[in-house]
Amino acid sequence: MNKELIEKSEQDLIVAKKFTKIHQSARSRDLEFAMTLREVKRLLNCKTCYFTGKPLNNIEGDPLQLTFDRIDNTKGYVNGNVVACSNEFNNIKDNITIEQVRLMVKAFKRKKIW
Repeated sequence: MNKELIEKSEQDLIVAKKFTKIHQSARSRDLEFAMTLREVKRLLNCKTCYFTGKPLNNIEGDPLQLTFDRIDNTKGYVNGNVVACSNEFNNIKDNITIEQVRLMVKAFKRKKIW
């Protein structure tokens, strides 16, 4: 096998593992799951955090590790509701809404905290 084919196979395996992981997570939390392998692959190829613009990496446990976040936590893993973001931001955001994040950022800026 040539090197390119091996690399493609490894990438496909990573996509399949992530797809399976989020599908199982959705099922265990009784959330809708309607993502495709293509969508998961597109998100895994994102280079920057959707929310902060910081560069993402694949280092396990790193604050900038690429994770998936549901924009609207009342919805499941459906197309348009899932973005690539940093582990750091995903943990901070937890279950608050994007609107609540915007309000927090405005408050921080007003108080010159951020």
